[in-house]
Amino acid sequence: MDFKGISHIIRIVSAIALLLFQILAATPALAAEPLRLSVSMSPLSLPIFVAQEQGYFAAEGLTLNVKEVLGGHRAMQQVQDGSADLGTCSEAVIMFRSFETKDFLILATFVTSDDDVKLITTSGTGITTPEQLKGKRIGTVIGAASDYYLHTLLVLNGIDPKLVHVTHLQPEDMAEALANAQVDAIAIWEPNAFQVLKSVPGATLLTKSGFYIETFNLVARSELKGVRDDDLLKLLRALERAERFIQNEPAKAQAILRTRLQTN
Repeated sequence: MDFKGISHIIRIVSAIALLLFQILAATPALAAEPLRLSVSMSPLSLPIFVAQEQGYFAAEGLTLNVKEVLGGHRAMQQVQDGSADLGTCSEAVIMFRSFETKDFLILATFVTSDDDVKLITTSGTGITTPEQLKGKRIGTVIGAASDYYLHTLLVLNGIDPKLVHVTHLQPEDMAEALANAQVDAIAIWEPNAFQVLKSVPGATLLTKSGFYIETFNLVARSELKGVRDDDLLKLLRALERAERFIQNEPAKAQAILRTRLQTN
């Protein structure tokens, strides 16, 4: 994997997010607890990985308990159920979850990519173009970026999504389902796409993202507003330093990514 299609940015995405860092001071009891950050094990979480490896969080005086999960949908779930204070996820996850609750904050958008989600099939299915997906069984993570990508792909190729049999699969189950012909194709993000292409005999890449520009975001529990403002500012400053490192030291950043995602 490389950085093709990945662009790194730091920006606060709303006036509300800007204001939350300027209001009430942190209470001593909550400020003493390390923030719990749920990180999706994705190339798009690279700024988090770099900030950890380079000691930027510690340099800001910030202590984090980092939890690694497979997928931003799980990171968001941990934020919503209170087992994490912050999480990394795509804008698609935010969109889908916002239909259920708005009890979370979007602190920053720190990555964009047009090459993260892939559609993969196998040579035995005879599928060579997206138009041939009509009536096929496709596995994806429903309610995540891959779900949005899949439906967009179908519509762009003139296929009614209702005419495709979509199966909810977790990322770690994709390779087995495809290898055992439980599905005809899968829509999944990196590094899972890379791993499936390596491990499943006859696996072929049908499409890349291309038309879909995905963003990766830092979300937080609403309860942090006005309580952990200082720590949230430290977190964003550390991510800014990580962004500069990625831009200035791309080879070193790639090495950090390969080590964290075990794609060597």
